[in-house]
Amino acid sequence: LCCFTCLAQTESPQQRVSRYTLQIQSYPDSIVAYIERSRAYNELGNYDLALADCTKIFSLDPNNREALKQRGYA
Repeated sequence: LCCFTCLAQTESPQQRVSRYTLQIQSYPDSIVAYIERSRAYNELGNYDLALADCTKIFSLDPNNREALKQRGYA
C-alpha cells in the first residue's frame, strides 16, 4: 500500500483514479484506496464519484474522519 501512496504523489488526479481503482479491485475493503481515489475525484471535480467512495468508506468504517473531510469537499 505504501508503494501505491508514494507513487501516487507524482501522478495526475486521473492517473491516481486509475491506480486506486486497480488497487480496489484487488483489495475491495481498502479504506486508504477509497480515500485516495475520493481525493483524486474531488480534484477532478467528479463530486458524485467522490461521494460514492465516501459512502463506501463509511460502510467499512462509520467513524472515519478522513471520509468526512473528503465528503465535505465534494
